[in-house]
Amino acid sequence: MRVVVTGSTGFLGSLLVRRLLKDGLAHPTLVQQTGLRCCSPAEIHVVALGRNKSKGQELADAGAAFVQCDLSVEPDKVVKALEGAEVVFHCAAKCELVGRWEDFIAANVTATQNIVEACAINNVAALVHVSTPSVYVTTRDRTNLVEDMAASSQINYYAKTKLMAEEVVLHAVKSKRLSHAVILRPRGLIGPGDTTVIPRIVARMRSGQFPLIGGGTAWQDLTFVGNVVDSLLCAATVTDGRVHGKIYNVTNGEAIRVVTLIDRIAERIGGRTNKRYVPFWLAFCIGHVCELIWKIFKLRGEPTLTRYVACVFGKSLTLNIEPAKRELHYRPRVAMDEALALAVDCLR
Repeated sequence: MRVVVTGSTGFLGSLLVRRLLKDGLAHPTLVQQTGLRCCSPAEIHVVALGRNKSKGQELADAGAAFVQCDLSVEPDKVVKALEGAEVVFHCAAKCELVGRWEDFIAANVTATQNIVEACAINNVAALVHVSTPSVYVTTRDRTNLVEDMAASSQINYYAKTKLMAEEVVLHAVKSKRLSHAVILRPRGLIGPGDTTVIPRIVARMRSGQFPLIGGGTAWQDLTFVGNVVDSLLCAATVTDGRVHGKIYNVTNGEAIRVVTLIDRIAERIGGRTNKRYVPFWLAFCIGHVCELIWKIFKLRGEPTLTRYVACVFGKSLTLNIEPAKRELHYRPRVAMDEALALAVDCLR
């Protein structure tokens, strides 16, 4: 079986490639695999698409066929890479906090259009598209959200273009160009290899002070990256027609208060953190000003604070994952305590 993974040199994609090479395509929690779309490690041929040549070589050394490719500008190469593929996992995305609109459009929308087109041309049996719960983010507390509760307007270019990418997939489903497509929205990926969530928190803590936006009372969902890989395999292997064209939230199912998260991380890295209360409205305004400064002066790197970060740390956002449990048979196998330990200990 030929399986293609885009974004294979990224955090999630690389772990997915290695899992496929190790275990083949198999449902992670169902003992009985009959009737599922699956194959053994000996039967699988993993094609890894990505842009980082050095990381791609590591995947090639592990047994994958690495194809260096820019999904947004090389559609013919994408079609060629998907020839004979039965399953495609689209993990590639531009997920920076700030950047140019046209870059987000290219990486998140045009790339998805090219993947969908290549899937249609090659009659790919299953497409699993990785989206984001950032589409839910607003300036209000929002809890136990189901999949049809995306915000009426998105807070940044990333969320907006990822929602547009979902619409590309759903349009292809409605026009019957895809035979099986599932969209996942995994929340706050953490684990060894993470370069965003936990490392950013640890770096801020080690700087001397950690701003507790809104007092740190907000509830947030996080997800161990291995559990997200499980969800991808669930979506690809389940052949039930009811999941075709549906969107599923994915989390660890254990919401945690921001202040509790900070305290647990501080305990793991062996120190106390000087927490400082910052009102949400002030953090949001500072974030807006920082974004404008970075945009006007075309500064490199990420702003000191953004509106999105203010919302993530200052407003509750928890997701309902019952549909994923019920229809994809998804089960978070690594609990939050273990996930945090694995994520933090590698940063010591």
